[in-house]
Amino acid sequence: MVEGANGAALLSFLGSGEVQTATMAPSAMIVANSIGINLRVVYADASTTKLGLYANPSSGMTADPKTWKGKNIGIAKNSQADYALRWSLQKAGMKPSDVNMIVLAPPVAVPAYQRNQIDGYYVWDVWGARLEASGAKLVQRAVDDGFPSSSIWTMTKEFLAANPDAAARFIATLNQASTEMRASLAKGGADAEVVYAAIGKANGVDRAAAAELLKAQPPATLQTLLSNDAPLSFVSKTGLLAQVIQQGRIAVQAEAIKQEPANPQDLLAPRSLLEAAMKVKDSRSPK
Repeated sequence: MVEGANGAALLSFLGSGEVQTATMAPSAMIVANSIGINLRVVYADASTTKLGLYANPSSGMTADPKTWKGKNIGIAKNSQADYALRWSLQKAGMKPSDVNMIVLAPPVAVPAYQRNQIDGYYVWDVWGARLEASGAKLVQRAVDDGFPSSSIWTMTKEFLAANPDAAARFIATLNQASTEMRASLAKGGADAEVVYAAIGKANGVDRAAAAELLKAQPPATLQTLLSNDAPLSFVSKTGLLAQVIQQGRIAVQAEAIKQEPANPQDLLAPRSLLEAAMKVKDSRSPK
């Protein structure tokens, strides 16, 4: 297993063939395909509804982008958060140059915030929770401004084509994990505490933050991904496809890629693969 602060940090490993699957945001997947690393979305963990602007309460920044003018706002360049910030500014009739966009990798954002080097950081859930622990407040959620986002699993096109059965089993395993987490959270008590502890440890946040993240962003299952009306739907034009199209357009504006994906639907695994994963039996079940 290879770890990185975000999806972009894993692209070199995917490009070299050292790994064949990785979790990331649509933004990183789009950039990867533009540089010849052929990735396909095979699963979506959750809607990242806590992607947004985490600001210093004394900065005066609110959900209104007009209050961000001239402020020092950190971003991870070409990330989903970068594109969400650009989207919000554009909707408000503003330009990226109306704020001081400071490029900061997530691991150094919290120290920068603590040293008052930035007024806020536009970032996703886990790092947002760490900023909140340092006093920052989530003043604007991207999803509330028309920018839905997600955490996805990708797989190289080449591996997917050569190993469809293995891909289906991998997707089935992700689905089983999400299903079991949801069941444990619904049961509550000791079962839920196991999930909170695991998520907290994996993301470097305390139990309370882990519980809040899971409440805001419950794990998605294949049933959700195959539904027609879910934000993470693989089969609806208003689901993941809409996210890929929106982020591809902004990526061009940000000069991260030269042109939008020609066939964005092709970047999503076919419905047949997810349906095959639904039929995979749990290997732990009694025979």
